[in-house]
Amino acid sequence: MEIKSTFEYLKVLDSIAELIDKRTFTPEAKQRLKELMIAVKKFERQALKEESPMERLISDFYSAPYLLN
Repeated sequence: MEIKSTFEYLKVLDSIAELIDKRTFTPEAKQRLKELMIAVKKFERQALKEESPMERLISDFYSAPYLLN
């Protein structure tokens, strides 16, 4: 699985939360959870390569300064 956008990233995080909330893990659910978590890690690593956290914070501040007060 590959995450290509922030929207997909948020949907995957939501799916992970739903799987964890069920608390009953079938082997298929465990495998699905593992795949989703790997996809999230890959997306996060790629996002950090493209823009450092400091650069992201600065761009977020300029795009929406009222959110960081």
